[in-house]
Amino acid sequence: RKLSKEMNHLDRDINNLKRAEDKAVKECKKLAQNGNVNAAKILAKEIVNTRKQIERMYLSKAQLNSVQMSLQTSISMIKVQGVIGKSVDIMHSMNKLVNIPEMKKVMMEMAREMEKAGLVDEESDDGNGKRNGKSWFSG
Repeated sequence: RKLSKEMNHLDRDINNLKRAEDKAVKECKKLAQNGNVNAAKILAKEIVNTRKQIERMYLSKAQLNSVQMSLQTSISMIKVQGVIGKSVDIMHSMNKLVNIPEMKKVMMEMAREMEKAGLVDEESDDGNGKRNGKSWFSG
């Protein structure tokens, strides 16, 4: 927030300097038309300095914007790290809940039972995709 406020403050200052520059340019033209060359030269130097100051303010604003973006990126990365950390914790919990050797044993038994059921189904099949005169696909 402070960076945003500072950037807004810089914008206001830049706008004020631009208005002052415009006034100085008009005044300088009036002085030159009236023949007051020395005062016009002094005012012209002031205009140049004002323009340099505006450029420096734009540079400062760009640097503040860069810092703000870097901070936002860092905050986003911290949030992502937190989410990944939670995911890792959940995976560890799941691994503790699941007993791999027991699951392997159950899967092997299930595969054997399915194989037995498959053999029984194959024996009742007459080889033409029909069982007891009915097609397997028609139900």
